[in-house]
Amino acid sequence: MELVLADDEPANVEVAIRAWALDDPIAAAAKERVDRSRLAFLRKLLAECGYDEADTEQIAQILYLLVLGSGNMLPGVTPEQLRALCRRVLS
Repeated sequence: MELVLADDEPANVEVAIRAWALDDPIAAAAKERVDRSRLAFLRKLLAECGYDEADTEQIAQILYLLVLGSGNMLPGVTPEQLRALCRRVLS
């Protein structure tokens, strides 16, 4: 999580890719694969941390949506703010 939240450049790239995927079916298919892979990875990490199966799905989605949505905020959410919000979800 720390690597993902290190700076705001990945969020800018993410927003651009998602916008591209709205008009390009190949980009949309790639984005869907990436989303599925990222969510599966988050669920695995949460399970390894001891969260039960029902919670891993919901918490993974909340964290993923939090990170994605923060990239669309103006003014932007700082990495420190995003880390604090993610810690809050996990507490």
